[in-house]
Amino acid sequence: MCCKQLFSILASFLIGVIVVGHFFAQEADTTDVFGFDDIEEEAPSTISAASWTDMIHLSGRFDVVMEVQSPMEDGDVRQSRFRNYHKFLFLKVTADDGFILDAEVLDLSYYEIKYKFTKAYSVRAGKIWVPFGATPFHHYYGGAQGDPFEGLLLPNVWSEFGATLNGPLFTRGSIHAEADAYVIRGFQNDPNEVLQFTGGGADDVFAVGGRTKVGFGSRFTLWGSVLCNRFGPNNDGEVLLWGGDLLADYGLVDLPVLRDLRLRTAFARAEIRDIILVDPRDSKDYWY
Repeated sequence: MCCKQLFSILASFLIGVIVVGHFFAQEADTTDVFGFDDIEEEAPSTISAASWTDMIHLSGRFDVVMEVQSPMEDGDVRQSRFRNYHKFLFLKVTADDGFILDAEVLDLSYYEIKYKFTKAYSVRAGKIWVPFGATPFHHYYGGAQGDPFEGLLLPNVWSEFGATLNGPLFTRGSIHAEADAYVIRGFQNDPNEVLQFTGGGADDVFAVGGRTKVGFGSRFTLWGSVLCNRFGPNNDGEVLLWGGDLLADYGLVDLPVLRDLRLRTAFARAEIRDIILVDPRDSKDYWY
């Protein structure tokens, strides 16, 4: 409760600050996905490194979506509307060269401490962005955006209590690769209920996972992700979640907006073994 109260106080104070023209994206997860890789970094301040203006970074992000439902229909069946699915206010505090605090302070959707123990390798702990897929903000693995009752597999913003280790694997010419390994709260279901990842993890279950990112120059990037855990009284239930993402940077037309057009494709599959829920006549190994 102390941490939540502290972040709530910070949020109340910081909401009154207007942030203009500068947005922050998480280094490993979002800069290659949302087109923020061309942001110009501010020049180093001439103020002492101990100054709070060098330590604290406040930034924001929001989206506005225009949705058209049943566009080929007439009358009341066709609906057009604006929707806002994401709004974030980020707080980044750099205590020294090794420790960094990152948090979203409006809804406390995530808060984590990052420690860089070398220039290349780092560890994060707290309510972390789960490194599954290309980005923590949008997971379009089935279902309607913003509606978990229409078959959405993962939360649009997926964060969970745990820790993750990140670092490079290799660099060879224009090809480069990095990886994440993590432990978070795992998933389980109530008896005779289908497991829902959107419901969050359980305190007494742990999941382990990994993600590999391979970049081919600046045009194409591939991600492969996997997560698994056991659940149930005798650990006879199993969860296997795996998927892949592809991001292609077009840049075919050198005009504003058009030069930043990108294509993202993604898939994910969840396989669950439940000896209580699944009839052996449907699956002899109790998977669904």
